[in-house]
Amino acid sequence: MPQGGCLEIAGTRRGRRGALLCLTVSNPIGPDKQRRDGSHQALDNLRARWSACFPREGSLELEQSGGVFHASLAFPYLSRADDE
Repeated sequence: MPQGGCLEIAGTRRGRRGALLCLTVSNPIGPDKQRRDGSHQALDNLRARWSACFPREGSLELEQSGGVFHASLAFPYLSRADDE
């Protein structure tokens, strides 16, 4: 987008006792941008790494709707008290 756009970052805790931290990053897609049909190797690698770090609890979801791209990450929430 030549004039720029608005990047939105939101976070919530979900699950039993807020055990998961969920972050969503959303940004507009310019009208001249089209979905690319590439190999998706970078996204596949990112998903594999995320799964290796958080095999049971983690997730990575990507969605494009209404001219906005959303990337959502979920992973275990650990407080400093959990480290002690």
